[in-house]
Amino acid sequence: MTKKQFERKHPGLIVTVGQEKRGPWAAFATKDGELVAMCVSYKPKTIIDKLSGYVYSLESRKVMAEQGGRDANTGQHGPLQAHHVKHRARGGTHAKENLAAVSPDTHRKFHEEK
Repeated sequence: MTKKQFERKHPGLIVTVGQEKRGPWAAFATKDGELVAMCVSYKPKTIIDKLSGYVYSLESRKVMAEQGGRDANTGQHGPLQAHHVKHRARGGTHAKENLAAVSPDTHRKFHEEK
């Protein structure tokens, strides 16, 4: 994944990648100058992918917490998964505004309907 792809997938975030003195690579995601997430790896080709996974996980957890651990569709408590309201294949992003926490059953039903 390139920096440009990362920034399209995570609107509002800026990614910075660097290496110091042959050590591991570091990638940072920032928003308005504040650190959102970071990761370190010796594999520069995959570090932005890894950072993207961290950011997606953080955003998913925020959505689940904001919904009080309830399915956005049924309101029931239980295990939740992040559902992309606008599918990524159709230009949807990992932005919190495009995620809804739903139960595995609800998630499966959403995708069977499409």
